[in-house]
Amino acid sequence: MDAIDKWASRFLRPGKKTGWAQLALALLIFGGAVLLTAQSYRAIDRELTEAALSRRSSVAYLAAATLLEKVDRLTDIGIALVSRVLLP
Repeated sequence: MDAIDKWASRFLRPGKKTGWAQLALALLIFGGAVLLTAQSYRAIDRELTEAALSRRSSVAYLAAATLLEKVDRLTDIGIALVSRVLLP
């Protein structure tokens, strides 16, 4: 913690104007941190969106397969009822 205090006191001395180079360095560090944070946020957002869409897609495929099986079963029942032999 003392090292940070010494560095900060050299960087911003009380009673002395802050130089343009020091201000530019501080803005460069801050801007880099902001850009890194934004890039990380975008990557996480893309990954979570992809996971959610994948889950929804798998649920849709499962629902479609279930409905197809039900329709096939109804077709089989309809064919069985139409083609049954009537006894005289």
